Amino acid sequence: MKINFKFDIYEYITIKIISFFKKKIDLNKSSLEKLSLGVLVLLINIFKIAFVLIVSLPLGILKETIVLVLFFGVLRFFSLGIHAKSSIGCTIMTLFIYIFSSYLSHNYPLSISIVMILSLISLIIIFVYSPADTYNRPLTDSKKRKKLKIQSLILSILYLLLSIIVNNLIFYNLIMYCLLFQSISIHPITYKIFKQPYSNYKNLIQ
Repeated sequence: MKINFKFDIYEYITIKIISFFKKKIDLNKSSLEKLSLGVLVLLINIFKIAFVLIVSLPLGILKETIVLVLFFGVLRFFSLGIHAKSSIGCTIMTLFIYIFSSYLSHNYPLSISIVMILSLISLIIIFVYSPADTYNRPLTDSKKRKKLKIQSLILSILYLLLSIIVNNLIFYNLIMYCLLFQSISIHPITYKIFKQPYSNYKNLIQ
């Protein structure tokens, strides 16, 4: 007889946390579901980032990885972008972006002229295509889309200005990779390659 046993650490911790809140706060079913989802997403991201930072340690790129995690995370919050269809896929993608970019910036930094060209191209893409929603989280509010676009553009410009002020080749590269990978994550071609629908809000406002 075959016994199918599956243990999800994220789900287990989420249940424990929600049980604690249920004892302290009176929440309805809808609020509990939203809280559960929020806690689950937060846990996955914490574990994912912790894993990335642990991997960066023996490679000697911890500082670069922390900088990239912070800058990329904030920019992605405003401009959104494609998501992997599975937690494992998301972890692999996250690991590749942070470790690959940090390692190259630290050991094989590109010249400032190349960095600026790639950064400006990325800036244009971010201006044109941000914010890019997903199938599960369509962005139907036109005012919010416009606001996020402006915020993404301003933030990207501030990143470039900050890199000029800091005037450090490694930091230049980190900002460039941050803008580059974010511009890739919001581009329609990327959605097409991974067979995910683009501009999902259009299907709901027609």
